[in-house]
Amino acid sequence: MGRILRSHAAPLAKLTATDRIHKGLPLADSKGLKAFEELARDLCQEATGVDLTSKEAKRAFHLAVMKVYRALVKTGYQFRKDNEGLIVRECLRYLRRSAASIGVKESKVQFNLNASSGFGQGLQSTVTVIPDPGLGANFEFGSQPNPKGFLGSAGVQWKALVRRRYQDHWGNLGDKPHYVLAHLLNHNVGGSGLDPKNLVPFWATANTEMSNVAEEKLKEHVNENGYSVEWSVTCGPELGMTAKRSALLQQVLDDNGVGDPGGLTGDARVQYDILLYEQHLPKFLSMSLKYEDHDGVVFDVGLPMVNNFVPMNIPHLM
Repeated sequence: MGRILRSHAAPLAKLTATDRIHKGLPLADSKGLKAFEELARDLCQEATGVDLTSKEAKRAFHLAVMKVYRALVKTGYQFRKDNEGLIVRECLRYLRRSAASIGVKESKVQFNLNASSGFGQGLQSTVTVIPDPGLGANFEFGSQPNPKGFLGSAGVQWKALVRRRYQDHWGNLGDKPHYVLAHLLNHNVGGSGLDPKNLVPFWATANTEMSNVAEEKLKEHVNENGYSVEWSVTCGPELGMTAKRSALLQQVLDDNGVGDPGGLTGDARVQYDILLYEQHLPKFLSMSLKYEDHDGVVFDVGLPMVNNFVPMNIPHLM
């Protein structure tokens, strides 16, 4: 009778979450979210065992965290209110705890307020994947602009400004508002669209330019690379009450046969208010971005100034 051969090979070790992530991710869709939740939870458990004295081990773990984080953020599920959104929130909490365990600090954001308009005048911040807890209700995610809850001068002024019809440099009119509410801290990196201190009325085309030349770099370094980024925005000087603007305000009064704005009604009053409130808009936005990579090297990214465009005419209304 032949002998039964037995294998004495050791069982294969179970792959760590870091190894599984670097081999590939599930699809970031409804069916794949449970797998993401498992990966995020396993990473969080794995975090305490990372050898922080090993640059290679720390980097591999950090990149694994960011690979999952980036995939989840890009799905947009975090803006849902259904069960899928709850799963993503739980995943991101795990991932942020994992990042914190290897030394990633919380974001720190400080706003400057324009007292005349109630909107932002600028910010200085250090931004990471971990939000600034001082942002309160915005702790988990940023948000798109939502002016319905604005109080005080910001709400009053925006109600008028959003009525100006879009106009380009050559006087051509569009079918959308001329101004949008530009984030000082982009919503994809935790910036609130509910707090007017983080927003400023800005020419719609210039807001798109700001995204292309600056904010895409900010999102890349924070959400994709997992770097710590120093991000600041300075609103340029106000347009002010120039002689031309005063003349336009007087023209609205004269065209409607009244001596003061209290006698204006309807669209005429809206046109007057737009011209009045535009004096507080910034001439430009100036931005700066520095990031620290995984080796602790700091890079200064040069960013162009983005100019506002405020037509000097009696507004065409939406």
